[in-house]
Amino acid sequence: MDPTTSDAEWVKNGLGNIETQLNLYAAALHAYDGTKDPTLATLATDYTSLTDRSSLTRMNPEAVILRDSLDTLANRSYDAIQSLSSCKEALPFLLRLFEVTCLARSLLDLLLYDPLSADRVNESFWKDAIGRVDRAIIITGADQNMDLAQEFIKRIQHHHLPLKPPTSHRETIHVFLCGSNVPHPPAATTSVLRLQSPSMNTYRQHWHTPFVIPSYATDWPAMKDHPWSSPSYLNQVAGRGRLVPIEVGADYRRDDWTQRLMDWETFLQALDGREDETDEPGSGPSSLYLAQHSLFNQFPAMRADIEVPPYVYAVPPAPSDYPDYEPPGNDEQLVMNAWIGPRGTISPAHTDPYYNCYVQVVGRKTVWLAPPYVTPWMYPHDLSLSNTSRVDVFSTSNLPRSDNAVPLFYTHVVPSLAQRVTLQPGDMLLFPPGWWHAMRSEDVSISVSMWF
Repeated sequence: MDPTTSDAEWVKNGLGNIETQLNLYAAALHAYDGTKDPTLATLATDYTSLTDRSSLTRMNPEAVILRDSLDTLANRSYDAIQSLSSCKEALPFLLRLFEVTCLARSLLDLLLYDPLSADRVNESFWKDAIGRVDRAIIITGADQNMDLAQEFIKRIQHHHLPLKPPTSHRETIHVFLCGSNVPHPPAATTSVLRLQSPSMNTYRQHWHTPFVIPSYATDWPAMKDHPWSSPSYLNQVAGRGRLVPIEVGADYRRDDWTQRLMDWETFLQALDGREDETDEPGSGPSSLYLAQHSLFNQFPAMRADIEVPPYVYAVPPAPSDYPDYEPPGNDEQLVMNAWIGPRGTISPAHTDPYYNCYVQVVGRKTVWLAPPYVTPWMYPHDLSLSNTSRVDVFSTSNLPRSDNAVPLFYTHVVPSLAQRVTLQPGDMLLFPPGWWHAMRSEDVSISVSMWF
């Protein structure tokens, strides 16, 4: 069977599904008074007219016009999402609009492709098509169209972006071993509690305080048959042409920090750069960080490489020092994210509103922790960064002195309240909501967080 023929039929079915969604979102947006936000009125008018063009063939000029219109519509919906002037009630429909227009635009690329045409396309054409779908997944979650999005990516990769011949998964990410002893942060003197395979009852006795379960995840597929320490495996599991969100800059508190989408394979190559062990941590590739990203939503095959510990489903209570705790609002009451960065990557001291099950998969990572009631002495930022401290807990320049800018931190937090631990590959750290915590990668590091 000609694979392009089956693609054409599949694409038409997908576009029919999207057309139905477009009509629903058109009706929803029309419910808002266009005079309050002219952008919304324009969007509603534009994409309502697009739904009238349902009869498409591969070379139909009308389809070419639709492709260009979808480009404009995706850009306008994205601008409206980013605009503070957009009414908050319309945001869910704008997100869905951006999602379906990105999908429709890439589906049309596949529909309009003619393998017999003299005007052949190159790999960048197909990478752009996948990139458009990845943007929809990253920005909106693509919850309603994830199967369609993943199937599209598989088809493009299979027919137009085949994988390079795999190398042995024994190839590992280059790590920068710092010797047997990792320097402890100067702002902590107490080690985190360690428990060996605690029962559920033991966990319930300790869920008010941080503790480490050593070597908990050493039998995960991610550390054995499907090793995340292998760039070859990570490239194979994602396929070619994938984009991921990357933080650029050593510290998100600084003005020069930004975010951008980056090719997954290029990011892994940057991680694996043979940085000299004498280089200052934080230089070179350590300015690139995949942080707090729902990687398992984007690369579902990686989800099978990990296991959710039973502790996550223990339904812990709101701690006495964080009484406003509520579990995540999704159906599972669980949020899983990946964290990938080079040696020297630092997450500043901050708090999160959930219990955290944090598993170190590749490399080592040092974690600094302090309880919620130290907040007045952590010198938190204002407004949007109120959960983030001004104190650099890993910096030796903050050692106590008479003119220190954060004197209360050193007189109240450091002497007896701060804790620290260096997680080895396979170690799992659990800590309650509201606890201040900072992270420093001692090697190329891949971690998984589970908020519950």
